Amino acid sequence: MRPGRNRLTIAALAAVAFIILTAATLWAVNAYARRSPTVACRFGGVTLYSSLDRLPEPLVTYLAGKLVGPAGRGGLAPRDGYFNATDVVMSGLPMRRFISAGRAGDRWFLWYEHGGLALHAHLIVIDLAPTATVAVANMTAWPPARLCALTGDILSGRVAAVLGEEW
Repeated sequence: MRPGRNRLTIAALAAVAFIILTAATLWAVNAYARRSPTVACRFGGVTLYSSLDRLPEPLVTYLAGKLVGPAGRGGLAPRDGYFNATDVVMSGLPMRRFISAGRAGDRWFLWYEHGGLALHAHLIVIDLAPTATVAVANMTAWPPARLCALTGDILSGRVAAVLGEEW
């Protein structure tokens, strides 16, 4: 092979690598920048919250202590906020994103997305008794449409909330 041809081959390979890297980066950015899922449920006697800002401070403080991720990527991004939706980790972004929350008496529920190798959603049920006793159940649901049925079954008592360890 001639020396000029080697340079041309290397330049072509570098261009292809650049295109592949750019496409992968744009895919990752698009994955974490998409809007939060819309989950439309009708529950009797439940107040729904579409923003983290509307949740009471004791509940937000409690959740902040639980939603801790690897390498300091904890927390909960707001609805439609940026988060790590894939295993292509963007530094400084949380691994979880708020979908919605609701309250029925002393029982609260929270839905959030959890990124990583496989994007999935969680339902957390928290009983905040007047004595500040906290009972927590955490379950995984995907697709997000399953959140309605699972939450409705738990709120109605048809299904017992099962304690879960993954946050």
